[in-house]
Formats: sequence, structure tokens, C-alpha cells
Amino acid sequence: MILTTCAACAAPLAHTAPRCVRCKLRYCNKTCQHDHWRRGHKQMCKKIHRGGNAEQYNADKKYKEAVAEAVEACATDTKSESNILVAKGNLAGTYRSLGRFEECSRMQQDVYSGRLKLDGKEHEKTLVAAINYAASLLDLERFEEVRSLLRRTIPVARRVLGDNDRLTFQMRKAYAQALFKDDGATLKDLRKAVTTLEEIEPIARRVLGSAHPDVVRIENNLKVARAALRDREV
Repeated sequence: MILTTCAACAAPLAHTAPRCVRCKLRYCNKTCQHDHWRRGHKQMCKKIHRGGNAEQYNADKKYKEAVAEAVEACATDTKSESNILVAKGNLAGTYRSLGRFEECSRMQQDVYSGRLKLDGKEHEKTLVAAINYAASLLDLERFEEVRSLLRRTIPVARRVLGDNDRLTFQMRKAYAQALFKDDGATLKDLRKAVTTLEEIEPIARRVLGSAHPDVVRIENNLKVARAALRDREV
């Protein structure tokens, strides 16, 4: 997680705020840094450093706190399981923002598996977990795994949510990406990617509006896919 407040006084931080040399904790000024050292940071500094420095250490700490709170608040009922999955999803997002893509993907896989068991394959939360897991696999360029996952989940989304649902065309866009971004893509794969993006672009435009970021991303992907197809057909 990105630290935005002073570790000593909790004041908002400037982009150029000083850091602890060893563990990278951030402070609003040298006075706060020295005061924090005297008040106990001296004993914690090495531990934070071993935990991956301040941002990673705090991300892990926040996750453990979130899971502990979820378990304590909900005891052993079904709601506790759902809250734990929410906490894991939040941590996965933090890992992704830190560029820790392997950890993000493992966490998203846990969330998806958990949702399948808790809610079933047709529940919207399960489908959201599926697209989040697919996105994490795309970050790692594990394209065949993306395609395998989405071949199972896209038909469910189309049946349960319909083609006009945002989640459905996000899944189809991800599937197209897993086709045209793969260095081993065949001519058939590239044509399928272009066809898929051409099908969902007008749907997304109608549902979300032409200026929506999702629509812009689909249009950009379509341009890249078409260029890849033209190069292959030459």
C-alpha cells in the first residue's frame, strides 16, 4: 500500500517527503523522523525492513488486521467467510498496485475458489472474482490460463447477466486480449480476437457512453488486434 501520511504525526505527505534510510517509512520532516525514532521506531525498523520495507510491511499488516476483524466480527457463520474473501480481494489489489503480480494472482485465485464454494458459479460475486483472477493472469502473461478460465465463465455470464452487462463484455475483452497478446497466437486466434472486440465495442458504447474508460480501452485493444491481424495476413 502507498503510504500517504507521516508515520509520526499522521499529517499528509508531500511527494518529496523524507524516508527512513533502512525501512522507507515516510515523514513530513526530519523533526518527526527523529521524534519517531526516539519513541520506538528504533526497535521496529529492522523488523519492517525484513518484512519488505514500509509499504509492503504495512500492506501485509493491514491484510492481517482485516482478516482478524472479519473473523472476530462474524464468528463462524457464512458472513465471516464472505468478509474474509473481501479482505483477500482488497489485499490482492494492494499487491497489484505494488507490482507484486504473483502474490496478487495467488490471492485472486483464492478469492475465486472461495466464491465458487460459497456462492456458486452463477453468482455475480463469483463472476466478479473470475474477471479479477483473469486480469491478474493477464498481468503475468499466462494467456492459456486466462483463456481456459474465461471459456468456462463467459457462457455463464452471458446466460445469467446477458450480453449488455458490463461484467460480460469485460470478460469478453479479457478473452480477446489473451488471444492477440499471445506471441503464439494463430491467424484464427487473431481473427477471433478482432471479431470479439468488434462485437462488444458497440454494446459497451451504448451501455456506458463513448467517453467511458472501458469503451476507450476496448477501442484501443481493437486497434492493436486489427494491426496484429493485418501484419499476419500480409
